[in-house]
Amino acid sequence: MHRTNFIIGMMLGGIAGAVAALLLAPKSGKALREDLNQGVTEMKGRAADWSETAYVKANEWRERASVKGSEWKDIAYDFKDKAVDATAQLSQKAQDLTERVRDTEQER
Repeated sequence: MHRTNFIIGMMLGGIAGAVAALLLAPKSGKALREDLNQGVTEMKGRAADWSETAYVKANEWRERASVKGSEWKDIAYDFKDKAVDATAQLSQKAQDLTERVRDTEQER
């Protein structure tokens, strides 16, 4: 978020500085309008470049999130399988122990 605010501040500062320079420069109206049009055209180009960069970065982050999500899902399934196996083993051991206790009590 801090980068975004910084970039927006740079853009606004650059625009304000360009406008101030153009308005304070001793030029004719026609030359000033041409300079303003050129500045606007440059800003449109920069905005398009930044938009493209943002689109590419967003796609990269989406892909990374998808990969990580798949990895975490696999880890969760592995953990679930291990938990099911451990529960089955524990249940079997509990049954074995119960049978031993019954056998021991019957022998007495």
